[in-house]
Amino acid sequence: MSSAARIIETLAQHGVTCRREGERLMLKPAAGTIPADLIELARQHKAELMAELSQGETQTDRVRARLLLIAEANGIDAEIVRAIATDEALRFSRDLNDTQLARWLNIVGTRWMTERGMLKPGCWAIPSVAHLPPGGVQP
Repeated sequence: MSSAARIIETLAQHGVTCRREGERLMLKPAAGTIPADLIELARQHKAELMAELSQGETQTDRVRARLLLIAEANGIDAEIVRAIATDEALRFSRDLNDTQLARWLNIVGTRWMTERGMLKPGCWAIPSVAHLPPGGVQP
């Protein structure tokens, strides 16, 4: 077992999940806070952990990372993407280009935000994407 795999196992034993989001290493506790020594351990071995986590990266993970970049570029909070971009919701998305993903994020994000009172009905989460053709802009 690699040192990165042992660190991931140690984190899991403390109820901490570890995942890669683009170039960011994300640690999430099951409850409470993450002990400082575990945070420091993850920081010291970030490159190894990122490499280990990349080996298990799926197509859905890559699509989610693209959606996070699209959201960031359009001022949409990453937490909204994490809420709506579930593995089940992204099953269809393997062959979508970035324009099509932006349309998906706009439609699903708008619905999600409107249902929670974060956006007025009739408004779009990403207004500039609302009227793009379904196939995207052709180069």
